[in-house]
Amino acid sequence: MVGWLDKEKPLLDVNVMAGKVFSLRRIAAGHRRHHMEMCKAAGFHKLKPVIGRVFPFEKAKEAYAYYQEGKYLGKVVVKMD
Repeated sequence: MVGWLDKEKPLLDVNVMAGKVFSLRRIAAGHRRHHMEMCKAAGFHKLKPVIGRVFPFEKAKEAYAYYQEGKYLGKVVVKMD
Protein backbone atom coordinates (compact mmCIF):
# COMPACT_ATOMS: atom_id res chain seq x y z
CA MET A 1 0.00 0.00 0.00
CA VAL A 2 2.67 2.44 -1.07
CA GLY A 3 1.32 5.94 -0.85
CA TRP A 4 -1.44 5.13 1.63
CA LEU A 5 -0.24 7.83 3.97
CA ASP A 6 0.51 10.09 1.02
CA LYS A 7 -3.22 10.84 0.48
CA GLU A 8 -3.65 8.25 -2.29
CA LYS A 9 -6.31 5.58 -2.20
CA PRO A 10 -4.77 2.32 -0.91
CA LEU A 11 -4.61 -0.67 -3.25
CA LEU A 12 -6.21 -2.95 -0.66
CA ASP A 13 -9.41 -2.33 1.25
CA VAL A 14 -8.58 -3.52 4.76
CA ASN A 15 -12.27 -3.45 5.74
CA VAL A 16 -13.11 -6.04 3.06
CA MET A 17 -10.38 -8.34 4.38
CA ALA A 18 -11.52 -8.07 8.01
CA GLY A 19 -13.53 -11.32 7.92
CA LYS A 20 -10.86 -13.32 6.07
CA VAL A 21 -8.04 -15.45 7.44
CA PHE A 22 -4.77 -13.89 6.34
CA SER A 23 -1.51 -12.47 7.57
CA LEU A 24 -0.77 -8.78 7.06
CA ARG A 25 2.61 -7.28 7.89
CA ARG A 26 3.40 -3.61 7.86
CA ILE A 27 6.78 -2.14 7.04
CA ALA A 28 7.94 1.43 7.16
CA ALA A 29 9.89 2.34 4.05
CA GLY A 30 10.27 6.08 4.38
CA HIS A 31 8.85 8.86 2.24
CA ARG A 32 7.41 7.97 -1.16
CA ARG A 33 9.51 10.64 -2.88
CA HIS A 34 12.69 8.93 -1.63
CA HIS A 35 11.44 5.61 -2.97
CA MET A 36 10.70 7.14 -6.38
CA GLU A 37 14.15 8.76 -6.49
CA MET A 38 15.75 5.41 -5.61
CA CYS A 39 13.79 3.64 -8.39
CA LYS A 40 14.80 6.33 -10.89
CA ALA A 41 18.48 5.97 -9.92
CA ALA A 42 18.29 2.17 -10.16
CA GLY A 43 16.84 2.48 -13.66
CA PHE A 44 19.38 5.09 -14.73
CA HIS A 45 22.29 2.92 -13.58
CA LYS A 46 20.62 -0.25 -14.93
CA LEU A 47 20.78 -1.98 -11.54
CA LYS A 48 19.15 -5.40 -11.47
CA PRO A 49 18.24 -7.58 -8.47
CA VAL A 50 20.11 -10.81 -7.86
CA ILE A 51 17.71 -13.70 -8.54
CA GLY A 52 18.67 -16.72 -6.47
CA ARG A 53 16.01 -19.20 -7.52
CA VAL A 54 12.76 -19.18 -9.53
CA PHE A 55 9.80 -21.45 -8.71
CA PRO A 56 6.69 -22.02 -10.82
CA PHE A 57 3.44 -20.97 -9.15
CA GLU A 58 2.50 -24.62 -8.65
CA LYS A 59 5.49 -24.96 -6.28
CA ALA A 60 4.75 -21.85 -4.20
CA LYS A 61 4.70 -23.89 -0.96
CA GLU A 62 8.14 -25.31 -1.80
CA ALA A 63 9.37 -21.77 -2.55
CA TYR A 64 8.11 -20.55 0.82
CA ALA A 65 9.78 -23.46 2.62
CA TYR A 66 13.02 -22.68 0.79
CA TYR A 67 12.69 -19.02 1.81
CA GLN A 68 11.98 -19.94 5.44
CA GLU A 69 15.24 -21.94 5.59
CA GLY A 70 17.09 -18.65 5.12
CA LYS A 71 19.95 -20.26 3.18
CA TYR A 72 19.23 -18.49 -0.11
CA LEU A 73 21.35 -15.88 -1.85
CA GLY A 74 19.39 -13.38 -3.91
CA LYS A 75 15.64 -13.09 -4.46
CA VAL A 76 13.34 -16.10 -4.23
CA VAL A 77 10.84 -15.66 -7.10
CA VAL A 78 7.47 -17.31 -7.68
CA LYS A 79 6.63 -17.05 -11.38
CA MET A 80 2.96 -16.44 -12.16
CA ASP A 81 2.61 -17.59 -15.79
